[in-house]
Amino acid sequence: MKNIDLSYFFLRFDKLEIKNISKEELVNILYEEENKSYSKDEIYEVISLFYEYHILKDTPYGIDTSCLIKLYFSSQTNPILHALVLFALTLPKFHREWKNCILYNDNIVDFDIHPYFLKRLYKEEFLIKQDMNYYIQPTLESIAKTLLLEYAQQPNKIPVTLYCIYLKYYLKQDIEYKNEDISSIIAYPYKDKILSLFPKLGIPSDRTITKTIQTIYKDCLFSEFSHQCAICQIHIPHMLVASHIKPFRDCNHIYEAADASNGILLCKNHDFLFDQGYLSFNDDGSLLISPQLEDLNNLCLSQHTQLKANFLTYERKLFLAYHRKHIFKKEKDNF
Repeated sequence: MKNIDLSYFFLRFDKLEIKNISKEELVNILYEEENKSYSKDEIYEVISLFYEYHILKDTPYGIDTSCLIKLYFSSQTNPILHALVLFALTLPKFHREWKNCILYNDNIVDFDIHPYFLKRLYKEEFLIKQDMNYYIQPTLESIAKTLLLEYAQQPNKIPVTLYCIYLKYYLKQDIEYKNEDISSIIAYPYKDKILSLFPKLGIPSDRTITKTIQTIYKDCLFSEFSHQCAICQIHIPHMLVASHIKPFRDCNHIYEAADASNGILLCKNHDFLFDQGYLSFNDDGSLLISPQLEDLNNLCLSQHTQLKANFLTYERKLFLAYHRKHIFKKEKDNF
């Protein structure tokens, strides 16, 4: 592969994924967009590399990019964080190799990582070079181990530690917070870790401050739910909403508001019904329909609607329990 700017492709893939385009359409768009400065074979080569690293994947409705891409581009002014995100991007392909490197091989990188990633990790000082070998920076060994473990436990989620570091970096300015009640935070099994990494309770009073964070949240849900509504399977991008289960306005920590476990991808119609408490879900994924809701046929609703088992993570069940208790309209309206 000649000297190709992979950062450009990172950015374009991320922008183009919402257009529901195929791999072949992606190649043609990039080929024309770059005034044919890259051949189609070169573009295919880049795309193949990104598939190999699990940065790109196919969905029934076009390509999907890793939700880490947004973190990568919005953390460029923090070299260490930027390097940690890049490290996390390599974990799907090299989890076993990184594990051997850190646990059994004195932090020596002795596997064939692509030169782009190797050079960037070195430039951002995640890696150091001695005697022709690359090593993980000793000061970053502990956090690398942590990210490795968190990825192994939840491979389809942004590692908790990485996300907390990012949130703290992104919200570093002096801003006003609300909902600062520690007892109301969802009972994450790693709640103490979240609070140790980001001790500030509550959420920003001005939601617009979290715009980039909410974009990452939406990207994660688009990826997890394969770009389609969990209820009716509509897959028109501008009709889809990253719906909070515990509403943003009620969250008691920014991690709750940013965590994709606190969300379901829904179309605008079903998002409204879910947000207003006319719909909810049981822990087995079965749909709950409020007795206040009538004429289900016109709303594309059925008692047989079921969230897939892979969506029913432990954390999402915690949020669904909150929704059933505080949001769902259980009783028939007598008026």
